[in-house]
Amino acid sequence: MPSSSRPSASRRDRLKSQIPSPVVSDHYPIKKYYDLSSTLLTKFLDSSETSDLDAAYIFARRYMHLVTEVIPKHGYYNSSAFRSEKSSAKQNMKLVMEELEKIVDVMDVEEAAKREELEKKRREAARERERLEQEKKRIDDQAAAELELPSAPTFTPGTAPVFEVAKNLEETKISNESKYEGYGYDIPTAPTNDPSAPMTENEGSINLPPPSYEVVTSDSLASLTSYTPTVPPPPPPLSAPSH
Repeated sequence: MPSSSRPSASRRDRLKSQIPSPVVSDHYPIKKYYDLSSTLLTKFLDSSETSDLDAAYIFARRYMHLVTEVIPKHGYYNSSAFRSEKSSAKQNMKLVMEELEKIVDVMDVEEAAKREELEKKRREAARERERLEQEKKRIDDQAAAELELPSAPTFTPGTAPVFEVAKNLEETKISNESKYEGYGYDIPTAPTNDPSAPMTENEGSINLPPPSYEVVTSDSLASLTSYTPTVPPPPPPLSAPSH
């Protein structure tokens, strides 16, 4: 797997930025550079044993950089006087590379677990946000339903509500009763629905046809001929004022 595509790539890149790059100088004894490499190797092994992966990674990278890029540029690198240091550094280089690969594998496992845990928390947070939104919507809908006023009833054109029909019938009854009061007439009743029932007096008066023209005119002429106008008496005479 390419190093840049591994789960711990960003973590290792951050650690690499903390690794210094020493400058080689022929005026500085090469023995000092080898001593520094031995110190870095010891710190790498100690950090690896204590599972301090970040520190172990930094010390391993510093050791590799010093042995492969810095010391070979020194003027006394090929000197026979430091042949044993050179050979020992190459052998330790193999050990460091093998251990460093193991450390990177462990880093990958840790970073993958961190990503999974982070993704799990994100999913839980998303579900909680959705639950809260649904709960808020339910509360808002319930409050709106409680505050909503009942709408006015609608009726089909040409019809009227039952209470309006009853009201109109009651007003008609009162109006009809008032018409017959003071005249000594009985209030006519509605005809019965049974056609075999005898006709009442009121029903007969209601259903009688109007009188003929001759009866009306003869009665009218008789009343006119016997009519005598009443003349009011004259007013009393005015008395003379007393002096």
